[in-house]
Amino acid sequence: MLTCTSDFPDDSVRGEDDEVVRPSGLGVAEAISAALTNEGMSLTELCVEEDHGWYLSLEWQDLTFQIVVSDIGGECYITSFRPARGFVAWLLKKPDEEFRMFLETLHDVVESDGRFHNIEWSAVEDGLKDPRGQRPSDGLRR
Repeated sequence: MLTCTSDFPDDSVRGEDDEVVRPSGLGVAEAISAALTNEGMSLTELCVEEDHGWYLSLEWQDLTFQIVVSDIGGECYITSFRPARGFVAWLLKKPDEEFRMFLETLHDVVESDGRFHNIEWSAVEDGLKDPRGQRPSDGLRR
């Protein structure tokens, strides 16, 4: 998971009773989507993920990568999911290498966009390294 702060405005939509009708983070999700599309990925889905923010599905290198973007008061949480792998891909370790490349690309596009700050990586999965090769407990701060 990538965490950071951002300069994006709160773009949530609230109903009559001040209940959130559409969560914040659409601007963040669209910015990330546009940047990854510029890197050769194809956006296949962008929709609201009811309790978590915005869901993006992207095709790249014959794999589908999924991201959930949550923006809570300028604190962004970008969760990436390892693509499912078939038996042959598992033998060849292709999704792991492609996932690492995907995470590096995600990091690069967020880092190069001046609206994102204080970028850190953490891993939910034991043993997963961040895209720059450090252990999850070491974090990645830029």
